[in-house]
Amino acid sequence: MKPLLSLGRFLGLNKFKTLRTLTDKLKLALTETRIPMRLKVAGVPVAYMRIMEYRSGDYEPETTALIKRIVKEDWNIVDIGAQVGFFSVLASSLVPKGNVYTFEPSPRWFKKLLNNTKRYANIHVANVGVDSASGEIEFHVQSDGFYETHGDVETTKVKVVALDDYLKGIRIDLIKMDIEGAEARALRGMKTVLKENNPYIIMEVAPKVTDKVGLEAQDPLDYLASLGFKLFWINNDGSLTEKNIEGIVQEARAQKYANICCHK
Repeated sequence: MKPLLSLGRFLGLNKFKTLRTLTDKLKLALTETRIPMRLKVAGVPVAYMRIMEYRSGDYEPETTALIKRIVKEDWNIVDIGAQVGFFSVLASSLVPKGNVYTFEPSPRWFKKLLNNTKRYANIHVANVGVDSASGEIEFHVQSDGFYETHGDVETTKVKVVALDDYLKGIRIDLIKMDIEGAEARALRGMKTVLKENNPYIIMEVAPKVTDKVGLEAQDPLDYLASLGFKLFWINNDGSLTEKNIEGIVQEARAQKYANICCHK
């Protein structure tokens, strides 16, 4: 594929808009297509990952490296916005004496999540979102099945829970969260969990997403800092470098998004 595209550029075919559009669509199809078979990515047997992830053998390698480095066998881990469950399955293998609590509100992704996690007794899945309070909220759903806090395709109501209600009395050691800009709301529904457990928090900072919906990328970071959490950039090898809020938002904006770690 790559030599073919290079040849197209060499011959000047990219000057033609129609050919350039077709090439872009082909590249997108080849990289975004998901494979419905359980194959390993970074040693994790999981289906419905993108071709590019199977090809590279990695999925968010810095986050994967961090989780492998810090998790202990008796930890309880929360995976919010699990999609197909890559991190849930990874966490399950690392906590034989612990549990993984997994949340995914999208019915489409939830079916794939169940397929990937049904073999693991210590993964507990819930077809709900995580928010500031338990109840129902309106989400926007895009054609590829991603549920987000924005969009222009259709809306649907989904059940949501506050972690303080759902996991009351359960010790939580790590929370991984990727919920398309809704992190600040979810954090406000787990205030007790955060204060009583001081867990590691791994979450996405995506300014371009929050910009679209009129939110501030630094809101969840401000909230965590107010609770005494320190903020860290995750390096490629899974090590951590402490940074301030402004530095994290700037780097995340430059890279389109970033996964960071928060801990006391």
